[in-house]
Amino acid sequence: MAPAALFRYFETQAALITALCVDANGALAQAMSDGQKAAPESDSAARLRAAFVAARRWALDHPGDFALLSGTPIPGYAAQPVETGPAAMRVIASFMDAYLSAVAAGEAVPRRTRFRPSAPGPLLVAMFGEDTAPPIDPAIIGIGIFAWASITGYLAGEVFGSLGDLVADSDALYHDHVDTVLCGMGFAGT
Repeated sequence: MAPAALFRYFETQAALITALCVDANGALAQAMSDGQKAAPESDSAARLRAAFVAARRWALDHPGDFALLSGTPIPGYAAQPVETGPAAMRVIASFMDAYLSAVAAGEAVPRRTRFRPSAPGPLLVAMFGEDTAPPIDPAIIGIGIFAWASITGYLAGEVFGSLGDLVADSDALYHDHVDTVLCGMGFAGT
């Protein structure tokens, strides 16, 4: 298909980029959800680990899509939370469901962390409304954002090539990184 033909389907470049972001977020969320199916439903830490391992596999298998979501911003493009937010929230929900189960079961204790409640940003405001509190403890939102930022930061180093010359075994380092993230989420002894 010729590039100009794309604009029969998308009015603007921004609309095309938005559709690509929504699609990439959907694929990542699905990969993370599918990855958790290999872990026991009753083991929230194993489910989180499986989700994060699946995110890594997806990022390494789809570096262009990962770059679209977590790489260099595209000049002149600003994602609109109303359009991209639901798909981005599916990614977060794909691992936060396991975390919330762990908190409810006492497997993860948020007060072991140093996270304070955070005011919602534009994406959460778009999802829940200006005057509506998010349905979970704002400190837990901060823990989820920490976890995802830490995972995507590691993946950016690996996908974009800066880790390759620093470590011989990035699989082992990623395993240790995920354990550290789980500790930072309030799990004991991971």
